[in-house]
Amino acid sequence: MEAPFSKRLMWRIETWAHTAVTAIVGRLPPQTVFHFGEAVGKMIWPLMKGRQKTIARNLRIAGIVDGGASTDELAKRSFM
Repeated sequence: MEAPFSKRLMWRIETWAHTAVTAIVGRLPPQTVFHFGEAVGKMIWPLMKGRQKTIARNLRIAGIVDGGASTDELAKRSFM
């Protein structure tokens, strides 16, 4: 069964957007890309409650401990 036209169109738009962003970011110096990614991570972290819980849970399961830092703090640092 073929996906509806609207869904296929959305896939093409997403592919185009990903290709465009990759082409632009690929031309930037690595340090700039790193700082940009860090800033974006700080902005979207509060909006991703489900992701926060998943990362914290995975860290607990793995038994990762970092000098007394809480699992939530480690989750935030690993995301950014």
